[in-house]
This record gives sequence, structure tokens and C-alpha cells, in this order.
Amino acid sequence: MEDWQILIPKLAFEHEFLLHGIFSLAALHMVTTTTDPEQVLSYLDTALECSELAFAPFRGALAHLAPLNCDAVFAQSAIVTIIGIALPRLNAQHRGEPFSMIETMITVFELLQGASKISQISKPWRQASIFFKYEWRGNPMLDPEMANAIAQLRALNGSIENTDSVQHIMNEEAIDSLEDSFAKFTHAPHPAPILAWIAYVKREFVDGLRARQPLQLLILMNWAVLLNELGAHFWWAKGCSEELVAELLSELKDQNEKWKLALQWPQQKVGI
Repeated sequence: MEDWQILIPKLAFEHEFLLHGIFSLAALHMVTTTTDPEQVLSYLDTALECSELAFAPFRGALAHLAPLNCDAVFAQSAIVTIIGIALPRLNAQHRGEPFSMIETMITVFELLQGASKISQISKPWRQASIFFKYEWRGNPMLDPEMANAIAQLRALNGSIENTDSVQHIMNEEAIDSLEDSFAKFTHAPHPAPILAWIAYVKREFVDGLRARQPLQLLILMNWAVLLNELGAHFWWAKGCSEELVAELLSELKDQNEKWKLALQWPQQKVGI
């Protein structure tokens, strides 16, 4: 994690949006370590203010990716994801605001629309990036449980190929990306491939989540298994996977027997 402790803060002095993002994240971390109610609310306000200050410059940098800003944009994409998950949960905890983990994730997806361009930058840029070491260029190899989960998703998605080819293709792309995230995380456990999936899915997939389309919800539930891995190590992700899977199960409770095994694996992995 040396990159995030040393290199990213140095980079933030060259990119204001990243500096504001780090300040926002730091304020949220302080919320979790502070017992004084007034200080908690002050830190929450600071986190929101810094996040808002970062947003427009970040979107501008995302629209104009270049070798000089791609590392900062990549780092801020991860920070946006973390803030997007942590801030609503902490506001719900300390301010009593309404909270839904599904809606929180949909908002994060929407905040990161366009961030998939980071993966499309030229190879020379990526090789010069401080994040290049997190890329795995081998063939995806999954453990049997993960491979079976992906196979079940593909089978359920295959059942709509003839009736809704557009949805089928979109879901298949999301499953491909999820399989890649599983493989990369298995090869080198790190938050990058887990958070990257959020940025790579298409807007239409996010629209399906908002409309509570069952297959999209199930794919998200399988991603929650990776989120659970983060919860074991990072304060901002603790408990998120359990909340997300529980909400998704409630949405999918009326599915038929064909879905039973596909629903069981995420439950078992997150422990509910």
C-alpha cells in the first residue's frame, strides 16, 4: 500500500481534485474514530464539501485523459467509489438519513460513468503508470467455486438470449468483466480489480439495476463476494457486503428453483 501512503499524496499536490478527494476520505475516516457528536457532524460536512469540490475537476480530467493525469484519475476513481459507499452509510448512522445499499451502489456506478476509458488508454501510458503492476496479463484462472458461480450466471443469462438479445449481450459483458475481476483478485489480492468492475459496466446495466432487473441484481450480488474481501481489511467496506446481499435477496426472493444455487453462493461467502 506504499503507493497510497506516499506516491498518491505526492501526486495530489499536482491535481487539485485528488487532493480534495483525499481530504474527503480522511474526514470520513475521522468520523469512524471520533466519539464527540459535534465533531462527527463537522467531519461529515467537511467530507461532503471536499467531495463536491473534487467532482467537477475530476470529471474534466476524465474527459481529457493524458499521460500526465491518468494516475491521478485512476486514484480518484477509487476514492470516489470509497466515498460513495462510506458517506451515505455514515450519514445514515449519525444523521438518521434514509439508506439503501443498492441505491448507494447505483449512485457510485453513475458517478464513475466514463471511467472505463482509463482501461482503454494506450499501452505505453499504462506501462509508465504507477498502477501498472496491478495489471495481470495472464489467462484468467478461477478457483472452482468462482468458476461455478460464473457458469451459473452465464447459464441464467443464456436463457434470455433468444427473447432479449440486447440484455443478454449487456449482461454477458458485465459477467466477463466480473470474471476478470475475480481472476485478477485471486492472482494478486488488491482493491483495484474489485473497484474497477464498477467503472467498467455500461450505463444500460446500471439502468437495469435501478429498474430492479433480476439478472443485473444477481450479477451485482456476485460482485458483493469481492466487496466482502475488502470488508475484512478496510474500515469503509466493513459490513457492506452483508447489507448489499441481504437487500438483493429481498429483491430476488420470488425467483424460481433455477436460481436457487446461484443465490446460495454469495450468501455463503458473505456469511448470511
